Amino acid sequence: MKKLTAKQMLDLLKPKGKLGRPPVMRQCPYCKLAFTATALRAHQPACKAIHMQPPPPPPDPADLENQVLSSNPLERVRQLDQQEQDRIIRTLEP
Repeated sequence: MKKLTAKQMLDLLKPKGKLGRPPVMRQCPYCKLAFTATALRAHQPACKAIHMQPPPPPPDPADLENQVLSSNPLERVRQLDQQEQDRIIRTLEP
């Protein structure tokens, strides 16, 4: 019979991992990888240094001033005119 070292015996006496709900996964705003909350706190400073800025938030459809303009020059002019008309209407409304 082999002798167990004290460390091996203590390892056998330790409780096993507890069952519970799965960890909450969160997405890094810089590289879009998924991490647990603890791992994200460790990962984010290094990732922030690499990427320097988070990507811009997606445009809010309710915010007409924040809409993405077309690459077509004629369509862009039409969009800007419509934005200006909507802005004037909003300022005139009580």
